[in-house]
Amino acid sequence: MKSEIDLIIPSWNGRRLLEECLRSVASQSRRPETILVVDNGSTDGTAEYLRSEWPAVRLLSLSRNAGFAGAVQAGIEASTAPLVALLNNDARPEPEWLVSLEKAFAWPQVGACASLILTPEPRVESGGIGFSHFGVGFRLFEGSSPDTMPSGFSEVFGASGGAVMYRRRALLQAHGFDITFFAQDEDIDLAFRLRYAGYTCLLNPDARVIHLGGRTLRREPNLLLSLAQRNLEWAFWLNFPPWTWPIWGTVHTGYQALSLLRHLLKGNGLIVAKAKAEALSTLPAQLRRRRVPTGFTSAVLPWLGRSSRVWALPRDESQ
Repeated sequence: MKSEIDLIIPSWNGRRLLEECLRSVASQSRRPETILVVDNGSTDGTAEYLRSEWPAVRLLSLSRNAGFAGAVQAGIEASTAPLVALLNNDARPEPEWLVSLEKAFAWPQVGACASLILTPEPRVESGGIGFSHFGVGFRLFEGSSPDTMPSGFSEVFGASGGAVMYRRRALLQAHGFDITFFAQDEDIDLAFRLRYAGYTCLLNPDARVIHLGGRTLRREPNLLLSLAQRNLEWAFWLNFPPWTWPIWGTVHTGYQALSLLRHLLKGNGLIVAKAKAEALSTLPAQLRRRRVPTGFTSAVLPWLGRSSRVWALPRDESQ
């Protein structure tokens, strides 16, 4: 049964990127019911451009830059469709992108479907996200040729927020994106909570998107590094229950100490050290506002360090 789809595109001073992005969306074989651009307080005339050139596109203007997490969560709260797709403004989906993602939701236990995100070369940038035994997220199939990807659906730990479709019901049960992350690893954090809520994530390699590559945060590389290093700590400590800390917390801390040493040798150790200090100083407040996760052994443990597995459950057409 076909469900309505709302497509959310966050943008911050991305007017020059939106035209090609929206043209790619307009060429979809399956059009979304609503295209919603969430403008993160841009000063480059984005709002005026959209009102003039794309009047059918719904615009949600935020008064300040709320980051990726804040923008997409505002879009989710402003939308109504049972299926919600997210797309970076520097991503160019192929014509069958939306219809390929939609197919995954014939299974009622699917909460998210990941895209095969490609570089312009093309090589695989991400075929979903995994989470290692060291307590850090990683991109699945990164660097592979798209021709080597297995056909059909595979189950993966989670999906990159840059090109993904979610079931609204699953988002509500998992409490959506955590806006305190601002940007970086907010999709990993959500992947944990979707699994704890009883949902799984599929990858459909036919849902292909060309990603031009971090055109927004690349303007501020130090901020990108700081957010990534702070948020990977939050993603770990918020989603591993306390009883796991004596083992996995020790492994994670040791791995991060080695990572800090590598960054010191590269000359950006001070940025990383400050990010870690911020993460640890704010962690008690973060833990107080989040429920202690339950179900780690069944929902998360089997996926630590794993890439994917072929999806072989029987088809269920109910939504």
